[in-house]
Amino acid sequence: MAFRAAVNAGRRVAGVISVGGDIPPEITPDELKRVSAALLARGMSDNLYTEEQFRADERRLRQSSVRVNAVVPEAGHEWPGDLIDGAAQFLQQCHPESRV
Repeated sequence: MAFRAAVNAGRRVAGVISVGGDIPPEITPDELKRVSAALLARGMSDNLYTEEQFRADERRLRQSSVRVNAVVPEAGHEWPGDLIDGAAQFLQQCHPESRV
């Protein structure tokens, strides 16, 4: 859902945070190039978003020249506290003039 919203924004997007969800297969490499950076996360014990799919998504992003921060916290299919802190830092990097 996050990547669909980003590529349909009508402009280049500074960053996307995607936790526990894959990149839809219909999104093309040219569309992914509209995203400057992505925080891609998968809980270590997430049985819904597999490690194989996570790594494939990371490759797709890198091949599309997206700056990727791929993280695998000790969690399942949820946002652990340390990931929330990491997301705040990611947003600050995407928009250094803003306060998060």
